[in-house]
Amino acid sequence: MLKLASIESGYGESMVVRHVNLHVQPGQVVCLMGRNGVGKSTLMKSIMGLIHPKSGSIHYQRQNITSFSPDRRTKLGIGYVPQGREIFPQLTVEENLLLGLEAATDGKKKLSDSLFETFPVLREMLHRKGGDLSGGQQQQLAIARALAPGPKLLLLDEPMEGIQPSIVMHIEAIIEKIKNDREIAVLLVEQSLEFAVSIADYYYILDRGTIAAEGNAAQLSEEQVRKHLTV
Repeated sequence: MLKLASIESGYGESMVVRHVNLHVQPGQVVCLMGRNGVGKSTLMKSIMGLIHPKSGSIHYQRQNITSFSPDRRTKLGIGYVPQGREIFPQLTVEENLLLGLEAATDGKKKLSDSLFETFPVLREMLHRKGGDLSGGQQQQLAIARALAPGPKLLLLDEPMEGIQPSIVMHIEAIIEKIKNDREIAVLLVEQSLEFAVSIADYYYILDRGTIAAEGNAAQLSEEQVRKHLTV
């Protein structure tokens, strides 16, 4: 479904990500881990087209999308929840969600009931401005907005960061449901080793901008993973 080949990406002349090869199969949950500042968010932005790779290629659904704009990638079925959420604070919850539908390719203009079954708090707050929501509620809104058009690949950049424990548990349950349904593939940036081990089909560990280790739970020991996560 998603294939990165020898991706080098960064800012200006500074390369943050070097020679990264990564695969996500349909319906798979893949976890991208690593210390702060090793290039995880840069890689996610490169996949989404917010940063243009210096070299290498990005294929999605067997199509080379390396030069595609972010909105074109979205309309191909890639949903993205960036670190920090980036909702529109002056728009209502409903308006934020309807903007997500702009990426739908089937002409869908109505928010599905299943979306509000997954995020019941948003139904209660449809007419409140996004900026008036708590951090955890904004994160739910950001994920719901990405899911609204029905993506086939969901990119989540540290969705549990800075969120109160009760909301963390809810977001974890949502990711588990997505995994169990096997209809959407997920590439997840996550710092919690415990959750990553419980949810991911496969792991990639970034260190200094390169893939330092990869494998599934049977192939990577907890000691190997922790070596690349501790400061």
